[in-house]
Amino acid sequence: MAGILHDVVDDTSESLKSIEEQFGDDVASLVSGVSKLSYINQVTSMLVKCVIEHRNNTLLRACLGPWYAEAGCK
Repeated sequence: MAGILHDVVDDTSESLKSIEEQFGDDVASLVSGVSKLSYINQVTSMLVKCVIEHRNNTLLRACLGPWYAEAGCK
């Protein structure tokens, strides 16, 4: 249920509050978690693609921005 409803929140004008009102706190909490995991997955995929495509440190630094420095990359 949460896997389907997270798409509703992400792809429509429905809010997490609306999901909570219609399905309860537990389902809304699961929907929120699935949405966060989905977002993290998308960002990770973009970063991996960037690293693979831009092995040059200058381009890598530009692509990763602040995460590059936090990771200790030079």
